[in-house]
Amino acid sequence: MNHLSAKTLLAALFISAGAYACSSSTTPVVSEDSGTSSGSGSGSGSSSGAGSETFTDVYTTILQPTCSSHHTAGGADSFLDFSSKASAYASLVGVKASGPACGTNEAGPVETRVVAGSPSLSLLYQKVSQGTPPCGSQMPLNETPLSAANQVKIQSWIIQGAANN
Repeated sequence: MNHLSAKTLLAALFISAGAYACSSSTTPVVSEDSGTSSGSGSGSGSSSGAGSETFTDVYTTILQPTCSSHHTAGGADSFLDFSSKASAYASLVGVKASGPACGTNEAGPVETRVVAGSPSLSLLYQKVSQGTPPCGSQMPLNETPLSAANQVKIQSWIIQGAANN
C-alpha cells in the first residue's frame, strides 16, 4: 500500500463512501503504470473493474450496445465502425482519428483513438471520461455519460495493452 499517493487514497475514500458519481469533472482512478484501481478498499489495490479486461468484454458490454447504432458502416458516423468486434478493434487501436471534429489539424494534433498502455493519450478514453475532451464532444453524444465502472473497464483494457482478446 506504500505505492498509493494521497490523491489515490482520497479517491478510494470517496468511492467507498458512495460519494463518487460519474460526472464531467471526475474520472475513475486507475494507475497507468500498474493497471490497478484504488477504489476497492480491500488494501490489495485492485477491484473487479481493474482486473483482466478483454476487448471482447469491452465490446459486448459497452461499445456494441452503446455505440454501434451510430458508429456503423454506411452510417452518418461511419468513420468509426463498431458494427462488429473485428471492425471496432481495427478502427480503434493505433488508429488516428478521422472524424469531422477530431480528424483534422485545425484543433491541434490529430489524436490516436487508442494508444495501447496509455488511456491518458487515448481519444476513446478521453471522450468517454471527460466532459470536454481534446476534440469533439463527450461520448455517448447527448446521452448519459458511461458509468464509472464502464470507464474503468475501458481504462483498464487500454492499460493492459489494448489486446484483441
